[in-house]
Amino acid sequence: SRRIDDLSKTLNARIDDLSANIRVLSGRIDGLTKEVSSIKSDVIALMKERLERKMRKNTEEV
Repeated sequence: SRRIDDLSKTLNARIDDLSANIRVLSGRIDGLTKEVSSIKSDVIALMKERLERKMRKNTEEV
């Protein structure tokens, strides 16, 4: 019974550690998701700008 109590405490401590790690990873994933979203917006804006420049250049040539 003592051994079972020790094992139970060890398992519970490991579970707590894993839960804490999962919370940390979840926070990091949220941060990365926001970063990717921001980069995506920047890329879209740059592509739009480039396309507008190209269209202006084409109309000037005509």
